[in-house]
Amino acid sequence: MRKKISVTKMNGERELYNESKLRRSLGNSGADKETIDGIILKVDDFIYGGMETRELFKFVFKELKKSGTNYALKYNIKNALLDLRLEEGYVYDIFVVRILDYEGYKNDLNRIVN
Repeated sequence: MRKKISVTKMNGERELYNESKLRRSLGNSGADKETIDGIILKVDDFIYGGMETRELFKFVFKELKKSGTNYALKYNIKNALLDLRLEEGYVYDIFVVRILDYEGYKNDLNRIVN
């Protein structure tokens, strides 16, 4: 049985490291089972209590890049959006609204339409 390790999220909250969450994320990037299993083994040796999830992400991203596939590019999409560092609100929402604005659509943020 693996020991329970808590990690620190970007918002400062702590939560238990969840291997299945990481497996799902890696799978969503297109990584195959062999690549995922190898990275999980390396993470098990690397992770420590209180580690920031951003540091864990960087480690996993580096390992994906080493695999010689394009999985790392897809895995990094969320962080690429976060790196936009937009101040008005949720980065993804603002990103999509700006694309739609560019295409000529009228948009409002933080508005619920029934």
